[in-house]
Amino acid sequence: MGTAPAYDPALARARAAVQHVFLAATLIVAPVVLLGMPEARSSTPFWAGCVVVVAATGAAVALRRSRPPHPWWLAVPALDLVGVALMRADLMPTMAAVAVLAALPAMWLGADFGRTGVVVAAAGGLLVFLVPALGPDDAVSAETGLSRLLLWQGQTAGLALLAHTVVVELRRRDVLGRTILNAVGSGVVVYDERHRLLLANGPARAVAELGGYDLAHPERAGDRVWRDGAATAVPAEEQALARACRSEHLPDALEWLGPPRDPSAVAWNARRMRDDHGRVLGTVVVCHDVTGLLSARRSQERFLGTVSHELRTPLTSILGYVDVAESLVSEDDRLLRRSLTAIRANSDRLAALVGQLLDGTREHVEPEPERVDLSALLTAVLDRWRGQCADLGLRLQADVGQHVVADVDPHQISRVADALMSNAAKFTPSGGDVRVRLSNGGRHVLLQVADTGVGMSTTDRERAFDRFHRGDAARVEAVQGVGLGLLTVKKIVEAHHGTVDVDSAPGAGTTVTVRVPAARRS
Repeated sequence: MGTAPAYDPALARARAAVQHVFLAATLIVAPVVLLGMPEARSSTPFWAGCVVVVAATGAAVALRRSRPPHPWWLAVPALDLVGVALMRADLMPTMAAVAVLAALPAMWLGADFGRTGVVVAAAGGLLVFLVPALGPDDAVSAETGLSRLLLWQGQTAGLALLAHTVVVELRRRDVLGRTILNAVGSGVVVYDERHRLLLANGPARAVAELGGYDLAHPERAGDRVWRDGAATAVPAEEQALARACRSEHLPDALEWLGPPRDPSAVAWNARRMRDDHGRVLGTVVVCHDVTGLLSARRSQERFLGTVSHELRTPLTSILGYVDVAESLVSEDDRLLRRSLTAIRANSDRLAALVGQLLDGTREHVEPEPERVDLSALLTAVLDRWRGQCADLGLRLQADVGQHVVADVDPHQISRVADALMSNAAKFTPSGGDVRVRLSNGGRHVLLQVADTGVGMSTTDRERAFDRFHRGDAARVEAVQGVGLGLLTVKKIVEAHHGTVDVDSAPGAGTTVTVRVPAARRS
């Protein structure tokens, strides 16, 4: 007799459920038989078959709770086939359709017990044929014949073999999928529409153990979940796993998991699964251990900060000596004066680049807000750019309104406007337009800088705010820069509790929209 697969609570519940379905079908058939055939009320084989089915159901209930799994699970569907054979013994030829009940245990045997189950199902089909053949002569005459024997055998064995083939293929695909998921470095967790755990690979279980998460109960809080580098504990309702099951989409939620003295950084992403009709099928949660990435990024920032500081000192010295040299050079020495002018221009450019590198290493911007007339501030910025745009052959169009007021850091917002104008000028060919608009949008002030330049591809637009990212156009056209302009803009705007968006397409120009809160009414 075959050995049942390794214990699985869900599988045990499914087996018991199948047996209860078979019992229900039997209880439906029995009254129909008794009402249609009063003589069946005294049929000993019929009632014996019903008793066998009830006994098999009792065995299924008992076996469901056995740990480890009992090898006698195979006997339950086998007894069902015996019950069908007995119930059918006295009903031939008037109720031959009772044999249809044999389909469910036959498929169960093939699906759950492999080749052994197929053999038992075939034997059960033979039993369903032979038991009625042992009855009265009319039953024998109705049942005998090789063709009918092959029909019953083919029904039970064929159904069992079909179920076995389907299950083997499904298990093969399941093993393949699980192998792929376990080979992926990221953790993957799948829940159904009721937040019941369907799948979790090895990396996901390791991350859950690190934070004290219970993957089977995502609503429960982890006891080692931190924010800000393990500075404070994350409240239960704000923890990523619970938010993932509540949200339609959870993008890049960063948590620190593990002991406070040595936590690991984990980034979470989640998205709901829906069918073609919009019905929720479940949620897929992905987690990544990004501790190494954050460590490498911090090392990079420290290196850039050190190098930038070291470069700033000699640059300051060079500019100081240029000042001295310019004061000593005669006005008539044009060649030397032009040389000093070139040295100053290039030194100023290097100093600006060093300043950008230093800004790029700063994680946070701390603005010093004050009540500012942005119309006047932006007008002053544009006055500086009019000459440069004219030299580049660009038409500068401005609509800055009057008395657009916000509580901002004027120096930082000037840097935002300069960075946006610099990008628009660098990526717009001669003859193009740069349009600047400032408006009061109620609770927010809107600053838009649009150009008719080369635009961005979808990939470049998605990475526009990445550190040191330079688009294809910048590399092809050899546009100067280090890829920190929009990142600096984003840091400054977000430090003012605002937002920045980029809308662009190849050949269609770029529009950058900045929103910052308007001034509060006194």
